[in-house]
Amino acid sequence: MFILFAVPAAAKIELFPKSGEIFAPLLADPRQPRLSASYYRLHSADQSDLAVGGARGLLRTRVGRDLSWLGQWEAEAMARARIGRNGRTEAADLSAALPLSLRRGDVSFKTGPFYRGADSGRPRFSETGLRALAALEPWTAFRAYGGTSFLFHTAPSHKRWGLQAGVEFTSPEFRLFSRDVRAYLAEDLQFHERVGFNPDSRLAAGLRLPLQNSARALRIQAGWFDGHSTYGRFFADKEHYVDLSILLEL
Repeated sequence: MFILFAVPAAAKIELFPKSGEIFAPLLADPRQPRLSASYYRLHSADQSDLAVGGARGLLRTRVGRDLSWLGQWEAEAMARARIGRNGRTEAADLSAALPLSLRRGDVSFKTGPFYRGADSGRPRFSETGLRALAALEPWTAFRAYGGTSFLFHTAPSHKRWGLQAGVEFTSPEFRLFSRDVRAYLAEDLQFHERVGFNPDSRLAAGLRLPLQNSARALRIQAGWFDGHSTYGRFFADKEHYVDLSILLEL
């Protein structure tokens, strides 16, 4: 209903389009729904993150010559597991969102309700709110974005505001191992009131390889994170690590 009311009555509607075409997924956002596996060392232990999720386009429309709208559904299950003889799952989060994106020229917006929660452990963590982001892409190789979020419900903290900003640089295509690939470098910053607006910084650099005969792409990425844990159960814990990841764009 949120999507249908936002679409002008005279617009031509396309059902179940490809997701992410109007407001592309953020390259360095650690909370971006995705299908991925990561390895890193944290607290002198080998750790692995496994994320199973992504986005599905629901409805798309074009108004006039240069205004496009897209409604989509996003969901993800993400878990952290310790690797080794004493391996175990240490945390797991579930998230879902119903965002609406729109674009006019070099400017795009994305807004909508979202939910995130930890499925087990103490303290119990959950949040439901509204997020809004705006992005500027004056050149194909560069994107800058920023926005805010407000939580209608949050536990255990009662702090409700969040801020987010970032930049992305993408190279032109070049040949590598007989494949056309692109390199990228991205930085994402998030500031949450529940931790005193102390910044969470995520830097990511990698290669994007389109898969043959498919709209999908594989990303091989190295990253650096410094800030409060991306897992809701550990939201107050400071973490910093370097990781290696493989991500599949669906």
